[in-house]
Amino acid sequence: MPDLSTIATFAVASFALLIIPGPAVIYIVNRSVADGRTVGLAAVAGLEIGNSMHVIAASVGLSAVLAGSAIAFNAVKWLGVAYLVLVGLNTLRT
Repeated sequence: MPDLSTIATFAVASFALLIIPGPAVIYIVNRSVADGRTVGLAAVAGLEIGNSMHVIAASVGLSAVLAGSAIAFNAVKWLGVAYLVLVGLNTLRT
């Protein structure tokens, strides 16, 4: 069993992580303030769908494959880079 100082340190660190908003929360607040409640809720739905896809991929073992294969990891990484570049270019174009 951990001693009291370890539990206290863990509690303080957990509290700090809970009160600091992450990038998802900042994105949702930004979309909601800029474009209204409907767009904010759509941002929440999109983030949750993305999280669900990540959970499904981890459940079927894709995370283990990517962790074990440098080639697969680099392929997924560069596909993500290409996607983000395309999204950025489309955003700049519009």
